[in-house]
Amino acid sequence: MLKKLYVSDSLTETDDGFEFKLKNTLATSTIVGSPVIEIDGTPVDVTFSSGDETVQASEISEENSYAFEKGMTVTVSGSKSIEDGAHTIKIKTPTDEWDTLEFEVEDTL
Repeated sequence: MLKKLYVSDSLTETDDGFEFKLKNTLATSTIVGSPVIEIDGTPVDVTFSSGDETVQASEISEENSYAFEKGMTVTVSGSKSIEDGAHTIKIKTPTDEWDTLEFEVEDTL
């Protein structure tokens, strides 16, 4: 079910590294801690961008939470260079409403 948050075929190369998109089609949730994003088993530092707002994922905490509202699309960007081909993306994040959400998807660059 959580895999529905990932926008299929959204993994792209950027000048600085990579990006992919998450779209919340399920329910509003509040991220209350630093999300862990892994590409092929390696943790990467990322930013979340939506509209004019950009947040460093490592700065998200209970005191500095991030509202991921239903219907919202977030671009997740990282500065790690990744090669063309298939990749496993793992996302694990603490939320106020559902404790820790964790899922894994495959996408191709």
